[in-house]
Amino acid sequence: MKILITGHTGFIGSHLSKYFYQKGNYVIGLSKSKSHNKFLEEEICIDLENVSDEQINKFKIKSKVSKIDVLIN
Repeated sequence: MKILITGHTGFIGSHLSKYFYQKGNYVIGLSKSKSHNKFLEEEICIDLENVSDEQINKFKIKSKVSKIDVLIN
């Protein structure tokens, strides 16, 4: 299962990403800044407050996020 976790750098998000990764899921982290979370298959850093439509379209094309099964916010 592909799981997108927003705020994966925080306390709860980091524990959730570890849990789901260890259960064999494909975990994608979304945050403003890069982390060193080893429990992510893919990490996306984007400032959602200042994002342009062009950045979102590039993000959709190169990421597997468009095919996620679960979003945890």
